[in-house]
Amino acid sequence: MLVVVVLLFAVLWIPYRTLVLLSSFVAQPFLDPWVLLFCLTCACANSAIHPIIYSLMSQKFQAAFWRLC
Repeated sequence: MLVVVVLLFAVLWIPYRTLVLLSSFVAQPFLDPWVLLFCLTCACANSAIHPIIYSLMSQKFQAAFWRLC
């Protein structure tokens, strides 16, 4: 599970970090609204996907979730 979480973290944050890095070195920042939306959506999806991963892969999480419900 840890490997999946780390890989998803890296994959989902790469677009945003690449955009920040490129904008730091060019004279005029890259501000295409669709690219910004894609990068921010990937960053937010990183947080949203964690409960799904935990619920699919962890028996303890599933048991605690059903007790809570």
